[in-house]
Amino acid sequence: IGQHESYYIVHVKNGAKVFLGLRDGIDIEDFRQAVLRAERYHEPFDYEKYVNSFKSEVGDLFLIPAGTVHALGKDQVCVEIGTSYGYTFHIYDYLRPGLNGKLRPIHAEHAFKAIKFKRVASWVSSNLRQKPKVLRRGRNWVEYLLGRFREIPYEVRRLDFKEVVEDSTYGRRFHILVLVEGKALEIIVKRNPSRRMKINFSEAVIIPVSVRRYILRNLGDVPCKVLKVLLKGRSRRS
Repeated sequence: IGQHESYYIVHVKNGAKVFLGLRDGIDIEDFRQAVLRAERYHEPFDYEKYVNSFKSEVGDLFLIPAGTVHALGKDQVCVEIGTSYGYTFHIYDYLRPGLNGKLRPIHAEHAFKAIKFKRVASWVSSNLRQKPKVLRRGRNWVEYLLGRFREIPYEVRRLDFKEVVEDSTYGRRFHILVLVEGKALEIIVKRNPSRRMKINFSEAVIIPVSVRRYILRNLGDVPCKVLKVLLKGRSRRS
């Protein structure tokens, strides 16, 4: 089945990186042997010789379909979006001990069976780092499609607005919302305005299909950005 993930970058400092895919032209067997030596004999190795990386900026979205080598580098905060099934196989953990003082487990054998080795830097740049596309806009608000990939069952959008924006589940797909910029917002069910709730920065909420039309109202003095995740429609093409 595979486990699909995405990173949306919320905060960075000190030239943070996201590791995604393999470097072009590496020797896969050399990489495998370096991982096995680290697993069996606890030998460190230069993982950046084999694994591709990108400098990360606030607002970046990195798509991570199952089988893609990936890691979130230090000095940053992300919203991690993912499917709830599958496993993550570790190929390196910087030789860090766990709370029991022993090195945390590595899963080299399973990992090298799962890795899709054609997902190298050039392929990743073209497929998993997508430019935002405007889906709709109005007065002081805009909705972007940030990422959509054929193997990942969900798509990631973002609503940017100053005061209010209206949206709808259209009776077909639930929404997951995360406030990624701004202080706080209020969610109001349009057909029954007494049904409302507040979320603060970094909090998430699920909007059920039955809500249909709802309103997002900014409660702060700076514009809001709301990450919106929903399942892809069956009739739409990847």
